[in-house]
Amino acid sequence: MVKKWKVIFEGESPGAADDFTLEFVDIRDIMGKTLGLKREAIEIINDKIKNLDNYHAIGNIKEIVGPEGEDIIEEACIALLAIDQKDLRFGFLFAFIDNEITLLALWPEGYANAVKEDVKLLSGVIYYMVEKPENWKRVDLILPIQK
Repeated sequence: MVKKWKVIFEGESPGAADDFTLEFVDIRDIMGKTLGLKREAIEIINDKIKNLDNYHAIGNIKEIVGPEGEDIIEEACIALLAIDQKDLRFGFLFAFIDNEITLLALWPEGYANAVKEDVKLLSGVIYYMVEKPENWKRVDLILPIQK
């Protein structure tokens, strides 16, 4: 059975009424291990958020439930969601562990399955987010809600 991370995002209004949940597939089910991301990739994306209209930072991660049902410390996690020019959707769930950025899971399940078949699809999408901003209708760096 595929392990899933549930990420609950705050909707437009405070409270649970319009919250939404995305289920990310655990990277260990796809790759057999977790993977690191160079900090520079997030720094470049942060620069694009400051300078480009299609890159955004949003604080609306409300809760994260790990694949074993455990509560995760949201403040240690970020999500990166994107829609490309063909309306394909891609999502990554990262955690800051021991001063490293670790990839925990992918979304949607179709993308996760494609990466399992061809690992180049993982690095390719991240490369395009970092180096090819014109490829994206929207890229959102999603942060935990400030409590």
